[in-house]
Amino acid sequence: LNMFFACLILLHIFSCLWFFFAKIDGFNQDTWVVRYGLMDQPPYRQYMYSFFWVVTLSTVGYSDILPYTLTERYLALLFMTFGLGFYSFVIGNISSMLSTSDSRSTLLQSKLIILD
Repeated sequence: LNMFFACLILLHIFSCLWFFFAKIDGFNQDTWVVRYGLMDQPPYRQYMYSFFWVVTLSTVGYSDILPYTLTERYLALLFMTFGLGFYSFVIGNISSMLSTSDSRSTLLQSKLIILD
């Protein structure tokens, strides 16, 4: 549960960074905010698009919202690398937990056999 909230916080931070880097570029016509017509949209819609981009890019590695400026491409590369590392870590932990539970089960079975 703590890991879930930590993931949500990281996704939120990355979503805010994705929008912030478009702002750093001055919202020029090449930034994702302008290209997808989000300049005049309410903040919740801009955030929703940012969050969608971060989640799809960090899980699948591809998103419908494409980075165009150099800054956006660097950030996308960073997020994809983070996603790769994060999911490798998660899968490694799950594998470790399963093998630990399997060895505990084997130990319990051997003790039960001794008692019989």
